Amino acid sequence: MPIKPIDKKMSFGSPKVYTFCLNCGEVISIRVKNPEMFRS
Repeated sequence: MPIKPIDKKMSFGSPKVYTFCLNCGEVISIRVKNPEMFRS
């Protein structure tokens, strides 16, 4: 599910990008693909 700005009800949001270890499956990082959409 995308992350959506609180003040923009009709926004589609931005997808999350997960980086994880292929050996153990541990998630190394989670980031927002389009952080510019959250700037006012």
